[in-house]
Amino acid sequence: MHAIVLSEFGHDVHILEQKTEAELDREAAGLSAGPDMQAFINRFVKDPKAYSIAIDTITVLDEEGRTDVQFKPPTPGRYTTWTELYRMFRETLANNVRGNTVLYETSKFVSKTHRNNGGLKVTYRDCQDQTIHEVQGDMVIGTHGGRSGARISLVPDSIPQYAGYVLWRGVVREKLVSDETKEFLANRMVMARTKDGYSLS
Repeated sequence: MHAIVLSEFGHDVHILEQKTEAELDREAAGLSAGPDMQAFINRFVKDPKAYSIAIDTITVLDEEGRTDVQFKPPTPGRYTTWTELYRMFRETLANNVRGNTVLYETSKFVSKTHRNNGGLKVTYRDCQDQTIHEVQGDMVIGTHGGRSGARISLVPDSIPQYAGYVLWRGVVREKLVSDETKEFLANRMVMARTKDGYSLS
């Protein structure tokens, strides 16, 4: 998203993605596309495809699987997946028509970021052939969370701490889901309470 905005305003952009193409294709995390996300897509994505579904009912089940609470939110929520947004944003970058440089490279691990000649120099390793490269820029944005090489090089004492809970994500092929289940889940978010937590669909 940052790259799209910067490119739209005429800046050269160089993205160094740590994951491989295959790893990116396997991402399937569910995401909420809130009003801010929808506004971003409407402004910067020229021809947005269908990228989300509307959720107009929220159902909460108790530990026995019985409906505890059911209601309709004031405005329908829109839900999508990381993969859908990634592909749409990647295509938007690839269709850059402003003439500025937009580079997107995968399998690149940023190992160091430091000030250099009024700007910032980034040192990164190609995870395929292990060669080391450098690139100069005016601004660096680190977006890989706790595993960000840029973050570690700038804030080496910042160590991620266990938050006290574990989140599991899972997917199932639609053809393996019964028609009854699909009908029940259509346009609905279901929260099922369990003894030690809950699950969301």
